[in-house]
Amino acid sequence: FIRSMATRGALGGLAAASHDAIDVLDAAGFDLVLVETVGVGQDEVDAARAVDTVVVVVVPEMGDEVQVAKAGLLEIADVFVVNKADREGADRMLAALRIMLAVAGEAGEDRTPEEPGAELAWQAPVVATVATRGEGVGEVAAAIADHRRYLERSGALGRRRRERLALRVEGALKARLLERVGGRAGLGAAVANAAARECSDPYRLADRLLRELGGGPGRREGPAP
Repeated sequence: FIRSMATRGALGGLAAASHDAIDVLDAAGFDLVLVETVGVGQDEVDAARAVDTVVVVVVPEMGDEVQVAKAGLLEIADVFVVNKADREGADRMLAALRIMLAVAGEAGEDRTPEEPGAELAWQAPVVATVATRGEGVGEVAAAIADHRRYLERSGALGRRRRERLALRVEGALKARLLERVGGRAGLGAAVANAAARECSDPYRLADRLLRELGGGPGRREGPAP
């Protein structure tokens, strides 16, 4: 089953309903659910929170390997795949990624596995593939399976899923609060009134709307606009 979903204005590379779609597919009994984002970059980093294993696919043509580090991909990738590995520049990209990952791993070694509560270290593998010929696909599948075993063995799987649930609950609360503000407190009318009075303080306006919803005193003191 394949379903294409636009981001629909949502940041992070995924539509807001994508998380619900993942839940539905999981409940339907699918063993694996693959989530593909709109691309590679800083806007897609939040998509990492929706899955257990993040596979970042790059190609030699993407340019300077430093862009990978600038986009924050070193921090979120569990598996790196260099596709089109038969093209010029692939070996250079493979070597650069492995060096950057090794350096990042050394810089982040602030805990050892022997310390209480410390997770076992995971070094993201870098796999070369040529998708048009099916080369390296088995190695990618093996790397994903290895990461799953790591998550289960280290206890990180449960932690990631708890954090994911917390973020989704937070998002649902924000959406419901905005819905209530727009309905009961009249967000549009309040903004129009504040603008007409040349009040540009969004914090005081938010505090006023919260008070009208019965949310208690605002963060800041002083008369509402």
